[in-house]
Amino acid sequence: MRQAADQGARLVHLGEGALSGYAGAAKPYYRGWRIDWAPVTEELHHTMALAAELGVWVVTGGNHRLSGDHRPHNSLWVINDRGELIDSL
Repeated sequence: MRQAADQGARLVHLGEGALSGYAGAAKPYYRGWRIDWAPVTEELHHTMALAAELGVWVVTGGNHRLSGDHRPHNSLWVINDRGELIDSL
């Protein structure tokens, strides 16, 4: 993000799974589909803060938590240049 902003980018797109990794992958906070959302949320907040610091929009891929027993789904998180979460698609 810093490199892109230094080169004049106004939008940074981070690929699928960049925020959370892939559910079921060999990550310490994954237990099958039982995801520890604390580190995912922490990374989202760091990304939001950096977007605000750099003044860039960010679109990043990651898992999105659903209610109940529903498995998470891949999503895109849209963060504006003020570090505000605009939407997750």
